[in-house]
Amino acid sequence: MPDFTALTVERAQRVCAAALREAGFETSDLDARLLLQAVLSCDATALARDPARGLSDDEAARFSDYTAERLAHKPVSRILGRREFYGRDFFINERVLDPRADSETLIEAALAQLPAGEAAHILDLGTGSGCLLLTLLAERETAKGVAADVSPHALKVARENAERLGVAARARFIESDWFKNIQGRFDMIVSNPPYLTPGEMEFLDRTVADYDPHLALYGGADGLSPYRLICREVEKFLTPTGWVIFEIGSLQARAVSAMMDEAGFSDVQVCQDLAGRDRVVVGRRG
Repeated sequence: MPDFTALTVERAQRVCAAALREAGFETSDLDARLLLQAVLSCDATALARDPARGLSDDEAARFSDYTAERLAHKPVSRILGRREFYGRDFFINERVLDPRADSETLIEAALAQLPAGEAAHILDLGTGSGCLLLTLLAERETAKGVAADVSPHALKVARENAERLGVAARARFIESDWFKNIQGRFDMIVSNPPYLTPGEMEFLDRTVADYDPHLALYGGADGLSPYRLICREVEKFLTPTGWVIFEIGSLQARAVSAMMDEAGFSDVQVCQDLAGRDRVVVGRRG
């Protein structure tokens, strides 16, 4: 483990990056910078402004701890306890899934069906950190919504994020196993349900397997169990022209689209993420 005692900011960053690079991390330079920024509570500009500044003993010890965690394959977002999603910072902990940039594809698809100024009512099933619902509420100031999750610990995280983003007054949080405790009808239901198969769970990257809650990952024998359940019950909770928008695994578009067709949805579409992989399925009731 590198010793950062008495090193300058510039030297400490280089030593950390070298250790990460030697361990095989492709983002070693970025990771080292982000971790050091967190230790010093500064941005990249401030970090570069005084490269000869020496680290205090406390700063060196904290940077060493962060480096050790990263070398153990803990994601930077989990070390820092926050993840940027759609331009906003979300608090995360071990109880919730770490939001991925892929999920921003769902946000784009949802916003396309949510005209600004309309008072839409949105349900987010399996909300986790709340990144989906709370982002939509932040983007559409006249919308309101319900964040549902089976985990009370996840709901606590989502509530904190709602307060941070200033949308708590338009959000409700309900402990519910999918639709079990949900009442009313919604103009839009969004969900990023667990969708991994046993085989996929077995070969997960350590950054996911060791740090994301498995409750938020495993989707049953074929990865499709949550989609079946939602499609079977969703009609009772949608307005006559309501939308359902799912995030999916990249090989699940055909199966989930077929489920939505069978459930009576129209205008079923598949959206690709920035890497060109199938990532979201959208459908409208009726």
